[in-house]
Amino acid sequence: LRTSNFELRTQHIPQRILVIRLDRIGDVVLSTPVLQELRRAYPQAFVAMMVRPVCRELVEGNPFLNTVILYDKDGAHRGVWATIRFAWGLRRVGFDTALVLHPSHRSHWIPWLARIPVRIGYHRKSSWLLTHRVPHHKQEGTTHEAEYALDMLGVFGLPLTTPQPLVPIQPQADAQVRQRLHQQGIGDRAVVIAIHPSASDDSKRWPAERFAQLADQLIDAHHAHIVLVAGPEAVDHARAVEQHMRQRAINFAGHLSIGELAALLKQCRLLVSNDSGPVHIAA
Repeated sequence: LRTSNFELRTQHIPQRILVIRLDRIGDVVLSTPVLQELRRAYPQAFVAMMVRPVCRELVEGNPFLNTVILYDKDGAHRGVWATIRFAWGLRRVGFDTALVLHPSHRSHWIPWLARIPVRIGYHRKSSWLLTHRVPHHKQEGTTHEAEYALDMLGVFGLPLTTPQPLVPIQPQADAQVRQRLHQQGIGDRAVVIAIHPSASDDSKRWPAERFAQLADQLIDAHHAHIVLVAGPEAVDHARAVEQHMRQRAINFAGHLSIGELAALLKQCRLLVSNDSGPVHIAA
């Protein structure tokens, strides 16, 4: 059963669809089932996804997408006029449908400025800019994020399916990660365990010394190779774990792109992590 009672329906058959998701890494991953269902329902449609640059490799190469559009709110598109020019540029693409999977003011303003005729999103944050507004119940926490994103497709009358998130692994990233591991003396059949000790705020972070204690125990019990991963902004968290360990860890923190992280996690038997985006990539 759907989590919301959709009263809005449209006879509109989309031909050129823009899916917008400008928030976090994990949420972008959990939105990928929407792409699969759109492709299944509209096999001839042109489907694009707009994400932040940091999320590009999570959707590039997705077989259900035609293209990826980058919106860089902290760089090239920072500020009101840069965003307006970006939206005007979208007009040339000729999208007829926008699906905004996370409510934010800019996510609603952009398709409106781009003059996309059908604009679907949640009834929250400048939702008057939308043509179809879906009730927003995310704060209730009764539905998984992937199902919540799929639920929006009820506007088209599409059935709710079991979510199957997808992160494509690019051959180049896979080869680079294997080479990095081989340089550390780790073969393809070795037991590799990734540890991601960072998170968006302190309340989500397990202490570094506990990660270190666990890592040492995993090495002792399973002859595992421990690989520390973190983004460039969180290398200190990985370094703290490394310093508390009795045994050697391989510290890749700050040295992997998102695509390379996905390729590494594919090689791992286990990921130990705080509540953060790599958990969803690993799954």
